[in-house]
Amino acid sequence: MQEAFGELAGAAREGLLAMSVGVGLGVLHELLETRLRLAVALAAALGALVFAAPAPAFVHSCSRRFMVQNRLAEFSTITSVRNVTCRRALGVVRRNGRRAAPHAFGRPGSRFRLGKWRCTVFYSVEEAHRARCVRGRAAFRVDYGD
Repeated sequence: MQEAFGELAGAAREGLLAMSVGVGLGVLHELLETRLRLAVALAAALGALVFAAPAPAFVHSCSRRFMVQNRLAEFSTITSVRNVTCRRALGVVRRNGRRAAPHAFGRPGSRFRLGKWRCTVFYSVEEAHRARCVRGRAAFRVDYGD
């Protein structure tokens, strides 16, 4: 009787061991699967950030207070900016406006420089002129004339 009871206890022990190994492997599988899903989601999110298109640049209008006298012409006003502030664009005209003549007063399509900024005249009627100045992704428009 003791032998049969011992065999039964041994079989039960082996069954419990097999069952615990099976449960442990199942738990391990769930953990690895969850981590794999998390890693795939993280990689997808990072890929979306890396390969995302750059945000569009918004054009901002500048108020009439961004005006300077006796630089590019008698009066120069920054009208709009993109990827630069109105104050910085005004500083460019202040620092470099006097050296822009005579090309700044040419027909539409004529080009001149304000320091490192490349400018193109797009409007010119008598003594009123407008130009668009570009440096990389930044740009501004300036009205000038007497």
